[in-house]
Amino acid sequence: MLFRGFSDTLDGEPLSNIFVCEKEGITFLYPAGYVELDTSK
Repeated sequence: MLFRGFSDTLDGEPLSNIFVCEKEGITFLYPAGYVELDTSK
């Protein structure tokens, strides 16, 4: 299993490696889930 990273919305797409928040205050990040690795290669 590979951890995809974090999203700024529930069930959203993972954020890029460089994340700049455009809002002031606290920003909550949510786990973006896992994907299976292709071990056949």
